[in-house]
Amino acid sequence: MSVNSFIETVIESYKDVPVLNIPKESQEFIGIEYHQTLKCDINHLQSNCPLPFGASPVIDATITQYKVLAASDDVKTVYEINLELPERFEYFPGDTIGILARNKMDEVQEVIEKLGHKNISDQVFSVKSIDMKKKLPIYIPASQMMTIRKVLYECLDLHGVPKKLFLRALMNFTSDAREKRFLEILCSKEGTKTYSEFVESQNGTFLGLIRLLRTCRPDFSILLSHLPRLLPRPYSISSSPCHKNGKEIKFVFSFENGLVTSMLKDKIENASNEKKIEIYIRKSTQFRYSSEFFDKNLIMIGPGTGISPFIGFLSYKNDLNVKTGDMWLLTGCRYQNRNQLFSEELETFIQNKCLTKISKAFSRDPDSKYRYVQDLIRAEKEDFVKWILNSNTIIFVCGEGKKMLPDIQNTITQCLADVNLMAESDAIEFVKDLKKSGKYIEDIWI
Repeated sequence: MSVNSFIETVIESYKDVPVLNIPKESQEFIGIEYHQTLKCDINHLQSNCPLPFGASPVIDATITQYKVLAASDDVKTVYEINLELPERFEYFPGDTIGILARNKMDEVQEVIEKLGHKNISDQVFSVKSIDMKKKLPIYIPASQMMTIRKVLYECLDLHGVPKKLFLRALMNFTSDAREKRFLEILCSKEGTKTYSEFVESQNGTFLGLIRLLRTCRPDFSILLSHLPRLLPRPYSISSSPCHKNGKEIKFVFSFENGLVTSMLKDKIENASNEKKIEIYIRKSTQFRYSSEFFDKNLIMIGPGTGISPFIGFLSYKNDLNVKTGDMWLLTGCRYQNRNQLFSEELETFIQNKCLTKISKAFSRDPDSKYRYVQDLIRAEKEDFVKWILNSNTIIFVCGEGKKMLPDIQNTITQCLADVNLMAESDAIEFVKDLKKSGKYIEDIWI
């Protein structure tokens, strides 16, 4: 369906609704002041802004080495990256870093040209709130000099979903009557279903929207007021704090054509590209392996790249050479011989008695006995339940939070009910109590 036909189809479906209830026009509050003699800040514009779960200043880290852990036609390419730090980094295994993101420059240029900002895209400006009752978004640095290009590159999420108040504001800057009617429908009370369908479509982002609208030319202050933040991407640290005396860390990522993964892939695979990235330490959660857990038995469940923080756990134990409780790792991947992660390291951990037990699942191997970690738990449910009924055991689970982690929890609950002859409701409450008492700890990936 062409751009025009998409808009016309939406308009046609509302031909019998001449009057729509649309949101009240919001009062814009961000003022822009251009400066002829000042220069733009060369650092990432979010470097001095409050960062999500930030526990450190932004650090300039350098990619010194990388390794391809898995690559094949029908599996995601997985990389391990080494980052050199300017000074010692205080962390524990399980902690995470945030990597500051940047939009793709070709998409930034597309926005600049479509919105008619080409001639002013590199003019330096500062911002301020022109309404004393309203504050600037925390990711728009009022104290720094910036340009439209740099703000689009480093601060605003071009793939964010445009909210209805944003659509309402865009109406005032759209000259074509049909396009304006389209925006009116999307932001109206009557158009709620159509708006939901739009958001779920391939056009349902800010970038997708401006590709539909030929005559929408909003002031840049409108984008500053309404576009969401370009968020840093979190990654679990997969190295031991003892590694290079804390002056180098490792992390793992699978390439998904996202902003940060594309940036990382480009930096490591193109020798001429700058190897610096901006990172910060995120606030610690319960999901970390410190001395308080050395006397505990650990069940570690990490399918796919969810294994990465547990490599940090085991590396730390191996480096310290301390006696700890037993450690059982349950992990999985698609193919045993094609994308199994850290197989050599895990074998070393077994030989060094750092790892007591390991269970593996392979979801795409035709002769695999176990396809998912849930199958592993079911197959060894008697032993698994014996471990979790031990008051000295802690369960750590790392992975995707929408489906995988709930499925794992449901499997544990069902096995507990089966083996311990408990009512399912009692098993559910038991697992809830484990979470409340800090004995079932999750690192949830979105």
